[in-house]
Amino acid sequence: MKQRFTTQRRSQLVQMVVNEGSISITDAAKRLDVSIETVRKDIIHLDAQGMIKKVRGGAMRIKELDIEHPVSEKHSVNIDKKLAISKRALDFIPDGASIVLDAGSTPMILAELLAKKSGYTIFTNSAPALHALLESDNDIFVLGGHLRKSSGAMLGAWTNAMLENIHPDIAIIGTDACTPTGPMVTPYEEVTVKRNIFSVSQKTILLADSTKFEKTAAFLVCDWDDIDVLVTDSNVSQDVLEEYQNRVMITVADRDLT
Repeated sequence: MKQRFTTQRRSQLVQMVVNEGSISITDAAKRLDVSIETVRKDIIHLDAQGMIKKVRGGAMRIKELDIEHPVSEKHSVNIDKKLAISKRALDFIPDGASIVLDAGSTPMILAELLAKKSGYTIFTNSAPALHALLESDNDIFVLGGHLRKSSGAMLGAWTNAMLENIHPDIAIIGTDACTPTGPMVTPYEEVTVKRNIFSVSQKTILLADSTKFEKTAAFLVCDWDDIDVLVTDSNVSQDVLEEYQNRVMITVADRDLT
């Protein structure tokens, strides 16, 4: 439990830095309601993880903050890698499985692949994924809620209430950024939905192309312990892969790790 609080506090600290560009130790301690020494240790830890840069008296942003772009824009970025990731993700989905499909550009590509198959039960909170699946021979359930137009994600209390009543075999989730602490997203509304998605599922697969390792975002979704498989591509450096392999099982879609 103590580790969970530490992770959440550090996530808040990263959020402050990426949103504001920099922060002083004194200001951070006051806003987080902890001691100056605790913040100092957090900054040293996060600096070592490459999340923020330690400077005299505080910390500053060093990574690109992921700003939410329309899903149509995201779909075209790194498209070949996202397709390879989606194809590899299919290897983890047994025939006839029940799947909850999260919003995001890579899960949307996976939806397009699933649309060509049959026999699956698919729950989704993604309007673009729903559109891709409309004419498929799969059983589709919509996890409705408030529509976030930029991403096509359906979020909020209704979505979370529906998630409480399902127990799918596989969760497929996306992310805005991959950090040593865990996957992160910028819209806060997505955090609870994603957490509920993997909490009701037997297995969670995170789809993240290499660009997600080059940025950070505002909110921590979970620890890597909560993810069963991370599927990415070969543009992620070997050093990064080795670092993350200590935290989560990794499959490189377009390259065999062995």
